[in-house]
Amino acid sequence: MNLSRPHRPKSFGGLTVLELLLTVTIALIMGAIMSVSYAGVRNRAERIACTANLRALHSAFSSYTLDKGGWPQEPPLLGSEGHKFYGWLSGELDAYGGGRAAWICPTERRRQLAGEGEKEFVGSYTPTMFGTGQQTPWQWENQPWLVERTDNHTSGQLIIFPSGKVISVDEFMQGK
Repeated sequence: MNLSRPHRPKSFGGLTVLELLLTVTIALIMGAIMSVSYAGVRNRAERIACTANLRALHSAFSSYTLDKGGWPQEPPLLGSEGHKFYGWLSGELDAYGGGRAAWICPTERRRQLAGEGEKEFVGSYTPTMFGTGQQTPWQWENQPWLVERTDNHTSGQLIIFPSGKVISVDEFMQGK
């Protein structure tokens, strides 16, 4: 009676082709899921950062208005070039937290780095022009102070009101 074990082929400790294909397939599926998830997380983070920019600019405009007695008044000889206007305005508000960094939406900054955006400094937000009266910016509660120039977040341009509330144009039009 032979009690020896049945003969098994020697194992080389490597992966079979099937195991390798299965591993690569799982890795590709995980990568696809993560890339879609990453894009969604990045977009939400950029919208939150954009909202923070608007709030920083709201604070800067509020402080400037209280300190100087009125909304910043554009010099008449500035011209119509956007980079000059935003350069002047960010300079005026820099001491109040409204410098260049606050004027660019992170989505536009990402697009600029990818070569899709404007080459010169142009802000992402268009300010409403008010008179020189100290209380003028607060007189109309439904008059936004700043409006995002483009729909960077696919839910309508973001706007900020005298109260500091930030919503999209789409939400505003629906009465929210």
